[in-house]
Amino acid sequence: MRATIRAGLMGAALLAAPVLAPVAIPAAFAQDDPAVQRGVPAEATAENAVVAKERAIANAQRLAYQRYAAATGANPNASPSQIESMVTSMVVEQERSTLNGYSGRYTIRFRSARPPGGTDTATAGGTLPPLGGPASPSGSSAGASSLPVSSRIEAGASFRSLDEWLALRRRLLAQPSVGSVDILAISVEGAKLTIGLRSPPNVAAQELVTGGVMLVPAAPPGVPAPVTGPAWRVGLAGGA
Repeated sequence: MRATIRAGLMGAALLAAPVLAPVAIPAAFAQDDPAVQRGVPAEATAENAVVAKERAIANAQRLAYQRYAAATGANPNASPSQIESMVTSMVVEQERSTLNGYSGRYTIRFRSARPPGGTDTATAGGTLPPLGGPASPSGSSAGASSLPVSSRIEAGASFRSLDEWLALRRRLLAQPSVGSVDILAISVEGAKLTIGLRSPPNVAAQELVTGGVMLVPAAPPGVPAPVTGPAWRVGLAGGA
């Protein structure tokens, strides 16, 4: 009898208990932001460790961007310079270098197409910001980035580490007055570059300073430019 009463009470308690509705998981927690790609492999071999790491990072950026484009509908055929201009940060998860090889794994973050407090333009019927430089309102910077390359200069760059070189190249490609950066030669201490400019070199040099890049003639004013070496020097403004 007691067992029957106890079972009846338990059944009544269960019937009286409120039914818990499923908890909705916010979209932000349900999936990662496609603008942040984690665990991206970076591998390459070359004639030296500097070039190997540079190629490995380019490969990793391309792979990360392909994942990003597949998730957001961005242009899948972006050029290497366009992809690099969209990278805002790269975090090393692990890495290993040899005399002529490099392997690692990175977390790569792209400029998000989702404005603060807004909706993702890739899924709201819009388009992603134009590739090739940061999105900017109409003005001199936006207009400069759409101009064709009007001149090319050879410039020598010196750097103390591979990270410094990568920072320099990233800053160069992010500037509206720079249309292209081609490597003619590179070593562990410096590089010889051909830089395509959208404005005269002296004008571009003034514009680059605001972007943290120093572009100066290789010879002091009044002294003829070197005959055999690059006529310009380029580096991080302030050496930072």
